[in-house]
Amino acid sequence: SLPQTTGGSKNAASSWTVDQVGSWLETLSLSELKPIFQQKKIDGTTLLKWDDTYLKNAQVKIGHRKILLNEIQNLNVINFGLTSPT
Repeated sequence: SLPQTTGGSKNAASSWTVDQVGSWLETLSLSELKPIFQQKKIDGTTLLKWDDTYLKNAQVKIGHRKILLNEIQNLNVINFGLTSPT
């Protein structure tokens, strides 16, 4: 099933498995990148920390990097929005 980023912290991107990250890539029409992310075992926690340098080192094309960086930034906003301080 596709990962959800709303509805509670248990669905936050930081808790995604490698397979859920793969599903997220499919929703972005970037399924060709799944093998790279799976080989490097990129789960949600790791994904949220990835920046242009990591993507470049993984040999992700610049057009795809721009899409991913924008989407990762969105996930960080949603993810950290769910964990409000008490």
